[in-house]
Amino acid sequence: MLSGKKILSALLSAALLLPAASALAEGDAFAAEIERRYTAPSIDSRSEVRWWMAEAGHTDETIRAEIQAMYDGGFRGVELCAQGEDEISETDYGYGSAQWDHDLKLAMNTALDLGMTVSLTSGTNWATANVPGLDPHSQGASQIVVDIVEYIKAGASRSGAIPMQKKVGSKVYPIAPTAKLIGVFAVPQTSGNKAKPIVTDGTGIIELTDKLVWEADGTITLDWTPENAESKYRLFYYWQQGAMQESHPAAETAYCINYFDEAGIEALKEYWLAHILDDEALNAKIQAGDVQLFMDSLEISTEYGCAFWCDDMAEEFLARKGYDIRPYLYLTIGLPELFYWDAVDYGSYDLADKTMREKVLNDLFDVQTQLYRERMLEPLRAWLHKYGIKTRAQISYGQRLEISEPIMSVDYPEAEILNQNNQVDMYRLWTGGAKLQNKVLSSETGAYGGYAYTEHMVD
Repeated sequence: MLSGKKILSALLSAALLLPAASALAEGDAFAAEIERRYTAPSIDSRSEVRWWMAEAGHTDETIRAEIQAMYDGGFRGVELCAQGEDEISETDYGYGSAQWDHDLKLAMNTALDLGMTVSLTSGTNWATANVPGLDPHSQGASQIVVDIVEYIKAGASRSGAIPMQKKVGSKVYPIAPTAKLIGVFAVPQTSGNKAKPIVTDGTGIIELTDKLVWEADGTITLDWTPENAESKYRLFYYWQQGAMQESHPAAETAYCINYFDEAGIEALKEYWLAHILDDEALNAKIQAGDVQLFMDSLEISTEYGCAFWCDDMAEEFLARKGYDIRPYLYLTIGLPELFYWDAVDYGSYDLADKTMREKVLNDLFDVQTQLYRERMLEPLRAWLHKYGIKTRAQISYGQRLEISEPIMSVDYPEAEILNQNNQVDMYRLWTGGAKLQNKVLSSETGAYGGYAYTEHMVD
């Protein structure tokens, strides 16, 4: 017979084992749930895939089968993008053609019927927001500052017709008949011509715009003799005209829109209403589904100019910063591309007062960042929300724009490994901004070049 002490001891041992056993069971259940979620995630937790479509060169059966294969392969959604093929006619099958509209809508319908997300690029291919048939000289198209430079040596003067074309190496770019004069300025040069960068005196700049004469034959002339005969000068002629930045494939030449004026967004809206949002049944699916407009890396270009511009850029700068930016536009000439974080930050010209140079450039890029948000990202987002579409963008990296503030102006900011690489500060700025805004941070990950059409999804 068990004594009372032994019975009590056994009961106590059992009582002690019960919580341990319960904890082990809970641990096993937790581990099993983690494994289940990892091996069989819900569709909301899966990755999305990009389909770079060979223009509209697909049968309906191919489109349905490919979208189904993506779904069966475990992808949550698909991003659709037009890519050019040498053997396919852009006119008949490119972005903006009737056949492209058909293929795009079929792909969207198929994906949305499966409960997948759908992302559409903001133009043909991915590089820019662009519109087929857009007038490249209009305010809705990307506008740039085209700079023409003359050197006036000490003791010299200039007279006669002003130069009306810019030379870049062996190429010549004429000033277009539709171009608008921004201003003409004489800048004192304090270094030799071989200095890199050439140093200038920002306190002695002289505006010569009002000294221009428009002759009866259309020629523009300028006669000017410097008061200080001992100084040498750089004369800068600044013109605003279309960047003429093209994107392909498209049924008509697709030109980049103006990112700093709402006329650009109006042009984009007009295209979407005519080619994408003109199907009521599809629009209803968009409202009920998860559809995004995706803006990839900001690959807008000043082409042969030196800065981005719009009709009222100078006025907006003056109102926001309190001084005229036009005399200092030459500081943007020759600035290198800023794709990577450690790019050299000097162009062709410098100021003797380096603090002043830094302030002027920072002010310009700040104003452009504000306009990019106020006139491009925010009105686009507000308009798309009416149709149930959200915006996802790799915002401003690759350009001389502030990198974190535009996160406030999109629904989903996106990073890209191609650019970030091991740039810790870039990750900090991008992820930090997204967290402060409590927004999901997307990442373009796992891409590799040079393997188009060499592998299938199952590989």
